Amino acid sequence: MVPLLAGVVALLNQVLTGLVGFLNPDLYQKLAISPGAFRDITRGNNAIYQARQGWGFCTVWGSPVGAAI
Repeated sequence: MVPLLAGVVALLNQVLTGLVGFLNPDLYQKLAISPGAFRDITRGNNAIYQARQGWGFCTVWGSPVGAAI
C-alpha cells in the first residue's frame, strides 16, 4: 500500500506543480468519507485482525483508488 500511495502523491505533486504536504488530515477528514476514494477490503486478515466492512485495524480504509483521490 505504501508504494501505491507514494506514487499517487508523486502524481498529485506533478499535477499541482508543488508539494501537497501533510495529507493525513485530508485523507481522514475528507477522502475517507468520499464515495469511491477507497476500495473496501472485507475479506482476509493480517494474522491479528480480520478485515471487515468500513474502517478496520486490518485494512484501515482499504485500497486507494488513485483517480478518485
